[in-house]
Amino acid sequence: MPSRLAGLTIVLSVLTVSWTAHATVVEEMPLERLVDEADAIVRGTVTRSGSRLVLTQGSWDVVTLTDVRVRSWLKGPGLNKALAGTRDGEITIQEAGGRWGNNVSRVDGTPKYTPGEDLLLFLEKDAGGFRTLGMVQGCFHIKQESAGEIAERNLGGVSLLQRNAGRVAFEPGGPRPAMLLENLLDFVRRRVREHERMSQ
Repeated sequence: MPSRLAGLTIVLSVLTVSWTAHATVVEEMPLERLVDEADAIVRGTVTRSGSRLVLTQGSWDVVTLTDVRVRSWLKGPGLNKALAGTRDGEITIQEAGGRWGNNVSRVDGTPKYTPGEDLLLFLEKDAGGFRTLGMVQGCFHIKQESAGEIAERNLGGVSLLQRNAGRVAFEPGGPRPAMLLENLLDFVRRRVREHERMSQ
């Protein structure tokens, strides 16, 4: 048994190295899991985004802080009017990587936020605010199309680790099919209510 486990570890290590040459390997999070595990789900607009240095375990790391003005809460502290983690209706998202002077740090699969973007975000709590759950998996871009508002994701920069009946597989990231925003919001609201009932 130990030799078989060692062999599996070696195989997975080789697979991970081959995939991470161009992408970050992350566990796939279906929409149901994103809803269940998110500490907050919000629709909002990016107001500003910039990088800074933070001291972490004795070393300086570059992080990017993004402020989002919340338009609506689907899950999280804003629903209870106790705006923990917010400032005047804004939340702050901290992600690893960014640019600070001559210091550049890039983490493939980390969402890149641009002021003015309209987004639906699945977030988890982080020191001083939030971070995007599941990396780019938790960030939906909202756009206006002839059929109405749509939500779309680009999972570029990640390779999705899939587990099924003890088997492990990898799926490349990249653009995912767009969906009508109204349908997505309806699904999220229903799932939040179901999850709350199960938690009681």
